Amino acid sequence: MSKKSACPVQQVRPVQQVRPVRLARPIFVVADDLTGAAEIAGIASSYGLDTELLTAMSDGVLTVSKDVTVLATDTRSANERDAVEMTRSVARALPGDVLLFKKTDSALRGHIMAEIRAWMDALLAARVLFIPANPSKCRTIQGGIYYVGGIPISQTAFAHDPEFPALTSSVYERFPEAEGMEVLIPDVSSADDIRHWLNEAGGNALLAGAADLFVELLRLMGLTQQSVKHDFCFPSENVLVVCGSTQSRPDLLPVPVATMPLDLYNGDTDVQEWVAEVAPVFAAHHAMALAIPFHHLTGKEVAVRLRETMAEMVRSLVAICRPDNLVIEGGATAFACCRTLGFSHFHDICQLAPGVVRMCAENGMRLTLKPGSYRWNGPLP
Repeated sequence: MSKKSACPVQQVRPVQQVRPVRLARPIFVVADDLTGAAEIAGIASSYGLDTELLTAMSDGVLTVSKDVTVLATDTRSANERDAVEMTRSVARALPGDVLLFKKTDSALRGHIMAEIRAWMDALLAARVLFIPANPSKCRTIQGGIYYVGGIPISQTAFAHDPEFPALTSSVYERFPEAEGMEVLIPDVSSADDIRHWLNEAGGNALLAGAADLFVELLRLMGLTQQSVKHDFCFPSENVLVVCGSTQSRPDLLPVPVATMPLDLYNGDTDVQEWVAEVAPVFAAHHAMALAIPFHHLTGKEVAVRLRETMAEMVRSLVAICRPDNLVIEGGATAFACCRTLGFSHFHDICQLAPGVVRMCAENGMRLTLKPGSYRWNGPLP
């Protein structure tokens, strides 16, 4: 166990009251992981839009009753065939009079082109404007090369992603089918570039991409951000933090850190042994972070086993310790935890910092989500 003595970022101040805004046509966002969905929901809420986040359809029925409805499908964790079938199921359930936005990962992970093709077929879309770049987070495309903090993505930690390694920095090598599909992936280094391409695309192109594209879409609609963003600080009492991403930095957290035992990581023991070890520690401190310190095993099977193990750990600790606050890094782990806890609908959504979003589950538990590749107060360099 280790403990960080001070919070690494500033304390959150209350956000300004958000005035409700109504849209002429609802926006429906589909995201392939939960933290990406939460990021979009947080942005929409900060622009005064009545927003909800879902992790499942109800018996194949999709009701879009808010200004913005965001659905997290978790298809990034599925194989490509299942991801496409899920996309088709959502498309069949989608009401007609909505504006679709396909949220994709800003690090190019997931079955992106397969899902875009499924949406194009379902909507009879002739072309797509695909902007995965996030200039506000130092993720840009220049000369067809994707950069993270000025470094080609294939030379960053994303090259070692266990499921979707960035083996090339060229977006057209990563997505060779894009040109034949009429999917435009333009160079983007600034918000001005995104606005330019949105204006070029007009109203006929299907929009797919990262959070900065969604922000510029809202601004193009004449909306302005109404709430003030502040840096996030962990709750100091009764909080369980789950570091479920390979990009996590548990050493920066202001709470005791319990690292997964090696034998559990290797699949040789049962999760309940770890539960028995850390539950008394949580009871003593009323705060704890769970982390995975090892990275020597790779592949989808390992990734699935680890997130399911972490989800079972969370379910057990929540039942024993009953924390008020649950904080999760990493979309696949967050989705697994919410499924295990029975959470599928979230409200009272609030953006605390870029990518850091707090919301309430059905039972009133406060849940804070963050993409694993962002810092708590901004992106990784």
